[in-house]
Amino acid sequence: MANNIFRQAAELLKAKDNGAELTEEELELINIAIIPMTIHGCPLPEDIPIGEGLEELA
Repeated sequence: MANNIFRQAAELLKAKDNGAELTEEELELINIAIIPMTIHGCPLPEDIPIGEGLEELA
């Protein structure tokens, strides 16, 4: 797995979309990774899909 938290989260979201069951630790990693996307002033558009935004941050 990638060592970049944003890339890891994006890969986990793709796996989840493909039917994989995620552990609590993996879900927590995703929640931590999306924090920068929720902060006011984030350079990403507000309507960008989470997976795409994580790829941009990675």
